[in-house]
Amino acid sequence: MASKSDFTPVEWKRLVQSPLLAGYAVSAADPSGFIGLLQEGFAAARMVSEARAQPGDALVKSVAEELSSSGGRADAREGVRTIVQGAGLDEIKHRALASLGQVAALLDARAGEHAAPFKSWLLDIARTVAQAGLEDTFLGFGGIRMSEKEKATLAEISHILGLEAPAGEHAAPFKSWLLDIARTVAQAGLEDTFLGFGGIRMSEKEKATLAEISHILGLEAPAA
Repeated sequence: MASKSDFTPVEWKRLVQSPLLAGYAVSAADPSGFIGLLQEGFAAARMVSEARAQPGDALVKSVAEELSSSGGRADAREGVRTIVQGAGLDEIKHRALASLGQVAALLDARAGEHAAPFKSWLLDIARTVAQAGLEDTFLGFGGIRMSEKEKATLAEISHILGLEAPAGEHAAPFKSWLLDIARTVAQAGLEDTFLGFGGIRMSEKEKATLAEISHILGLEAPAA
């Protein structure tokens, strides 16, 4: 089972930065304005928090734990700032994608059975960020959930991470999509409200059901 001790400090730093870079690549591809950027930032943070709290791949959880600590989060942000410093939006996107390519190669070489779940997690973060803010709105009305530039960037990320399935082998992306739908439904309504006030975003029963769906779809990494 891959863990922090299996990587050099530089390699671990790249892994911890990678969720932020996945979000940066999409945001830089088609900026959504101040409110949109806030929504996208919250979406990425939520994905990290969920990975830390829910059952799943051990390496994903380790990186999420690191990003959830103040020191780990600060180091990751500083590392990303160094990568994108002085660049325009197009260059930020290209630098983020290049860094994700390095992470993909690192995962293939060192992470074993954890490589595929970690790559899928990065793509899920990028997709969630792309869907977080409405594009082409006017005074907050109308808009589309995902722009063509964001869709193109997601395709680039998928290609860089090696997640494009050969013909007839679309099972893994399709399973991840099904789990994403289940997770979105679970987060859509507030539970345990009183006259519409209070409530929680996801109940324990919903969390348990998501874990069951993940297990049934075979998205849990096998034990070492």
